[in-house]
Amino acid sequence: MHFVLVSAANANDLKLNKTFLYRAELRRKYVLSTYRAKDDVVITWFDVTSGVCQQEKMDKAGRRSKPTVLRRYKGVTRASYQPFFDSWRFKDGQPDVMSIVDVYRFVEDQSAKDPNTVYELSFFAHAWEEGPVFVDSNDDRLYKNASGMVVVITDDSRDPDDKDARLKDFEAVNRDVVKFRTAFHPDGAVRNWGCLHTPRDVELLKRLVRHKDYKRTGMKDSQTLTLDVDKELEELLKGRRLTIKKGKLTATFGELRSYIHGELTSCYTAKAAEGAGVKAYGAAPGTGSDIGTTGAAPQYIATSPSHNKQILEFHQEYLDVQFDAAWYAEFSPKTRPFTERP
Repeated sequence: MHFVLVSAANANDLKLNKTFLYRAELRRKYVLSTYRAKDDVVITWFDVTSGVCQQEKMDKAGRRSKPTVLRRYKGVTRASYQPFFDSWRFKDGQPDVMSIVDVYRFVEDQSAKDPNTVYELSFFAHAWEEGPVFVDSNDDRLYKNASGMVVVITDDSRDPDDKDARLKDFEAVNRDVVKFRTAFHPDGAVRNWGCLHTPRDVELLKRLVRHKDYKRTGMKDSQTLTLDVDKELEELLKGRRLTIKKGKLTATFGELRSYIHGELTSCYTAKAAEGAGVKAYGAAPGTGSDIGTTGAAPQYIATSPSHNKQILEFHQEYLDVQFDAAWYAEFSPKTRPFTERP
């Protein structure tokens, strides 16, 4: 059984980098305790901040090896960033810093060394619809090659300056999907412990579940609802299949369900499930993660304030989403079809 754990850097506040490091450590201890005397266990841990990739093993008798450093990358510090408006942006041209691509390649390599053994690929990080955020880098489609010449990327291949996850990661141009899938055990899983708290979906869902005509159960697709939309949300929803006129969004409940279903099935965790060929767990649209205190749930989806719980209930009731004990949505390797309701 092979568990691959990844603790990201926190670009918002590098002083808090130990937060993700500690979550991965909780998970590591949980795995060792859970499978002690049950199976041979391998844990490979990528820590983006320190740049260290290490591995330890435990046999069925519970005997553990000393951690072995597999590779050292350049660590992430404040010097890795430059000012960007009122925040920070990861600098281009840092090839020696750990990338999510390094994690993917490691998993792919397991397909030849130890196929069908990866039970878990876990990301402890901030996240959004494109996936886990390793360093908050920029996919600007430009990079400098070894000769110093600027190269413009014209297809969907990854930008070498970009260290973070992207939706395109499981396309053929970026990934040997067969190798990647072959590494996973059929009962394995990808776990994205971050958020999917995209402002446009949060605000839209809040308006929906707070609407006077919304019901926790029993809504019909044919029912028409009119939601108040401010300028900020209107701008966020531009080009997203919803019509807004004079600050009002009028749509059937079925159209709103269809929109959120599209957000659900197009997010990174859905793509990761398809790419890995196993179940994946991650936040549902409109939900955010908090810091947990146990190895079983080192991060979790909060059910408060009240609109958080209502949003989770919407996904359960109206999109048939299954959740684990930490309220992360379960994503199947097969795309979830949209089902119309009377």
